[in-house]
Amino acid sequence: MPVTSGSGVHITGLRELRGALRRADPAVAQAFQKELKAVGMKVAADARKSVPVDSGLAKASIRAVSGGNRIFIAGGKARVPYYGWLDFGGVLGRSGGRRNRQVRKKMQKGRFIYPAIDKNERFIIRAADRAFSSAKRKVGL
Repeated sequence: MPVTSGSGVHITGLRELRGALRRADPAVAQAFQKELKAVGMKVAADARKSVPVDSGLAKASIRAVSGGNRIFIAGGKARVPYYGWLDFGGVLGRSGGRRNRQVRKKMQKGRFIYPAIDKNERFIIRAADRAFSSAKRKVGL
């Protein structure tokens, strides 16, 4: 059952369900993981809408990443090392002097990813519940 916790959704029993699905039918477990990742991709697409476009690299770096029993929305890559500054703020550039420093107001919840998660919370919960029901029905649980 999905439970919200601040900016994010924690699903209780997900590990046990995925284990049962893998034991019952590995193909259903893979399909279930893909359905959950599709939910993450929708949230990532919403986060990309609010990123300012200069070169487009920061916008393109927001993606859904699955790892084990989790789906993450990640931003930044090797070519976009400034993504954290763009989303959460702080000082970019030299820390000792005043030259070449860019200061952006710090925001604990960020500007793009966490607000997109909060905005889509109800969608995430409904889609996860549908994916659970579908997977359980396919394996007869």
